[in-house]
Amino acid sequence: MTVEQVESMGHETFVYGRTGQSDELTIVHVPGHFEAEPGASLAFTFDPVFAHLFSSVDGRSLKGARI
Repeated sequence: MTVEQVESMGHETFVYGRTGQSDELTIVHVPGHFEAEPGASLAFTFDPVFAHLFSSVDGRSLKGARI
């Protein structure tokens, strides 16, 4: 993921960026404080059970979609 913006909310941080596989915006929730500069390259892993996916066409939730 290439970082575009980091939003620290105190007890949690949201990292916004794009992956090399897609031009879609990806938002990663990180518990606690996390720092990264725009343009930095980061790798994340996640448990698909906790993923929230949305349609790039209409923004609707894809709850139940297979990853």
